[in-house]
Amino acid sequence: MQVNDKQLLAANFTDLTSNWITPQRRAVSTSAVAQDNDLDCRRREKAEAMRRGYEQRMEQMRLTSKRQVELMHNKANARLRSLQEKLTKGNEETLRDCDATLAIANTEKQLNKERLFIDWEMNVFLPIQQRIMNEVADRNPEFTADLRRAAFQEYLNAGNSMHISLDMPTNKYDPYKLSKYMRSKTAIKLDDPLRRPAEIHARENKIYKDVGGTIPCGVEHVPRNIPVSKFDRMTELYYRDAHKPAKRVLAKRGLNPPMALDEQT
Repeated sequence: MQVNDKQLLAANFTDLTSNWITPQRRAVSTSAVAQDNDLDCRRREKAEAMRRGYEQRMEQMRLTSKRQVELMHNKANARLRSLQEKLTKGNEETLRDCDATLAIANTEKQLNKERLFIDWEMNVFLPIQQRIMNEVADRNPEFTADLRRAAFQEYLNAGNSMHISLDMPTNKYDPYKLSKYMRSKTAIKLDDPLRRPAEIHARENKIYKDVGGTIPCGVEHVPRNIPVSKFDRMTELYYRDAHKPAKRVLAKRGLNPPMALDEQT
């Protein structure tokens, strides 16, 4: 007895295809086809209308492009002019502010000069002038005239003539004798405003040194070029950057308190 493949499969396996649901085709009605055709027609009409509108807009843009470009240029020029006017106005205000600042600075400078002159006149010129006037008033003018005549007679006797001698013997005549005699014997203590900053600086340095500080010393200038005398010593040749300062040795700066000095000692 011969058994084929279908019988063998049917005997050993369950036929699953028997339970499958076969989809049924729905009958297409005439009304649905008509609706689809109507929808396609409306879509084509809409696309055509959009195409015509797009073409019309493109034509309008082509016709008005020149006018639009001119308007854009005019607007850009107007914005540029307004910006230039704002900048000009701002620059004028800045210049006025600078002029006012310079005028104030010049006025302050002139006032400082006037204050310095008044200070110098009150503390230097007037005391010297007052001392000279007092000494001249205290001296006898006839006695001073006699001294001058005696000095002139001494000059004539030293020259052995009544005219000016080019070879005047200095051992016989002292031209500064009268000026030395007429010179003031007392010194005047002046408060010179020109020397006042230096005196204040010296006083500050003295106080700074008294409290244990180290006075800053001047830095010795180091030449940037290598001297010719060192050309034969290759070990001492070195290069320096032109934009960097030369290496300098600075003295120790800063305030060293007395207690630190006591601890070190």
